Amino acid sequence: MRSLLGAVFVVAALFGSVAYAQSERSLYQQAEDLRLGINGPVDLGRALELHKESADLGRDTSLVRMASIYIEMGDHEKAIQALERGIVRGHQFSKQVWAGNHISGKFGELSVPESGVLALRELIAETDKPWARYRLARAYEFGTGVDRDMEAAIAEYERLADENYAPALKRLADFALRGTAQDKDLEAAVALYQKAIDAGDNRVWLSLAQAHLATGDAEAAFAAYQSAIDNDIAGAEAEFARLHFLGEFADNSDKAFGAKWLETQAEEGDLHAAMEAIQLWERRSRRINTLDLDSVLATIKSAADNGDRRAAQAYLRALRVLRWKIPGARAKHAAAVQTYRPILSGNTLYRELFFATYDRDNHSKSTRDSVATVRGLGGDEFVSGAMGLRSNEFTAFVYLVQAELRDLGLYSGPITGRATSSTIRAMLRLCRDAGVYDTCIHGPLLYNSSYEISRAIAERRNVN
Repeated sequence: MRSLLGAVFVVAALFGSVAYAQSERSLYQQAEDLRLGINGPVDLGRALELHKESADLGRDTSLVRMASIYIEMGDHEKAIQALERGIVRGHQFSKQVWAGNHISGKFGELSVPESGVLALRELIAETDKPWARYRLARAYEFGTGVDRDMEAAIAEYERLADENYAPALKRLADFALRGTAQDKDLEAAVALYQKAIDAGDNRVWLSLAQAHLATGDAEAAFAAYQSAIDNDIAGAEAEFARLHFLGEFADNSDKAFGAKWLETQAEEGDLHAAMEAIQLWERRSRRINTLDLDSVLATIKSAADNGDRRAAQAYLRALRVLRWKIPGARAKHAAAVQTYRPILSGNTLYRELFFATYDRDNHSKSTRDSVATVRGLGGDEFVSGAMGLRSNEFTAFVYLVQAELRDLGLYSGPITGRATSSTIRAMLRLCRDAGVYDTCIHGPLLYNSSYEISRAIAERRNVN
């Protein structure tokens, strides 16, 4: 009888532990469905409640998801607290995210990049995990929490690539595709993207498709886009339809299919289709003339209102570029910049700010005011402001660079905003001193060169 009772208790205990695990797992999955909008609308408040319950039951990853939700809600202090609770519980992923968020500035004014770098180095010393080494390489690449050192970043990416680490393979492919710190090498980019996919990262299919397109191999691009769609890569299907419409797949292109798919999906509320279709409207030769612009704009605005950063960028761009078509576009743009400012960042933020404050009746004053704003920034914010200025007003960017180079003793000519030969020589001199001459020599006013020049100026300002 005693042995029978003991068996009953054992079975009951096992059943209880299984039920406990299922409950914790179920809470986590329900919370993620609500956080990501799977099978229904996004509900961050309810997702947060469920993740709290899941975390209390011992699911450490729920603490990471709670931090993500708090960040979306703008509560950076609680985001840090959630991750630090995970760190205390010995959860390495919490420490990784804590470090990464500090480095990338996701904790807003509470971000301390140097602390993030220190935590990464501790993780590397403890585990030598590839993801920690990769994140540290990113810090060296962008100069966040450490002095910028592209050589150190590339060397670590290459070591990780030798270990077949997919993110590092993709990063090296990005460099080859864009010509970052090296000459463009499209064939190398294709090979590296393929290696990243072979290493298990199916998210790279879209990048591989774009690289094939850049080489002119429309057939390979077509196949890669289909693989991206098969792997449910966000935006792949909308991009595929756009390229059909534009005839980028040569004999495989189906313009009617592309137009119909984009129009139907955009008007039915597909955000990716809406963003592709609205951007096509920027050029008369590419417009889908039967598109319901009002409904498409409403789809994009709705997503922006719900905190989607890319949607906010697309909506602001539409108000700028299609202002001739959209009634009251300038006033709407100025209001939208203030509404979406918390979710905008980098050069996008400054581009929209400069456009919103531009005085069409006084171009010279607007240029001087924008340049003065950027010159009042420091570090990464200076770089973002300079690139935002370049996007909005190319002459103003040259004006800014001339003023900064003169302060650094590299330029003695007049500050006019014109890219004279003496201005170009001064830019190349700065690039050579900063170790990025190989990028700048292709054209110091190209995007990558302008970025490197802006960053070099920011670094020298800090030194001086």
